[in-house]
Amino acid sequence: MSDLWGSDIGGEATITPAAILREQASLLGPKTNHDVIGEVTVVADEAYNNRLKVYFYLVVPALNNYRYLLLSILHGVPEYPLIINAQVLEEQIHVPDQATFIERLKFILSSQKTKLVVSSLLGHVRDS
Repeated sequence: MSDLWGSDIGGEATITPAAILREQASLLGPKTNHDVIGEVTVVADEAYNNRLKVYFYLVVPALNNYRYLLLSILHGVPEYPLIINAQVLEEQIHVPDQATFIERLKFILSSQKTKLVVSSLLGHVRDS
């Protein structure tokens, strides 16, 4: 039997929402002297109809690795559309494509509420 997959399968991989979040997580530590760092976890779960759940935590190593859930994402394969659960804003956001995801993520990460959470965590580090 011949190859039925086609010659162009398995070529270029897409940039996943988790990869975008990991990049942003890596940028947080230097901004806070590594007192607050970002952590991204991906969970595949049949309970979500074979979707992936991606969690973005703020982690404070000096406070016994305290973790604050900033946001989570639920998506299928392919990744878009997806849903952002912005716990920090108490908001659920439906996202149709990658450009909108990046725009909404920027809004969440640079929001006053996110800045307040990070400042509060930094205050706890300095008190410990």
